[in-house]
Amino acid sequence: MCSENVQIVRRAIERWSDGDLEGFVATVDPEIEWRTSGIYPGIDPVYHGHDGFRKFWHDFHEMWETLSMEMGEVIAEGDRVAFSFHFDATGRDGLRTGRDQASVGTVRNGLLYRIQNYATWDDALAALEGPQHGS
Repeated sequence: MCSENVQIVRRAIERWSDGDLEGFVATVDPEIEWRTSGIYPGIDPVYHGHDGFRKFWHDFHEMWETLSMEMGEVIAEGDRVAFSFHFDATGRDGLRTGRDQASVGTVRNGLLYRIQNYATWDDALAALEGPQHGS
């Protein structure tokens, strides 16, 4: 099951990097809880459901001319998958930026049900090892 969950996350990241909003939405549960890392200004801390995620997508993409994510490390434990990624973007002002970040995704019925984004891989690993949200 862990390897299936890793593949679900990889497929979602590929669709994100391709700029395929609806393809990405197809990888997440209709009741998705998307928690942001808090490092980007103007972004809400939490988005709920497909419509909430679409709002996040538009809020986040509004800042960037181009953006992509490249997967790094991945660790799966049960229904949760921690993954690092390199975020690369060019702002509307032409400035280019890149940073390493990480997330922990929870899979339910073959779809991402909850995503918690973190500023660092260490933060994601600590969350993976700690108690689950709502436990």
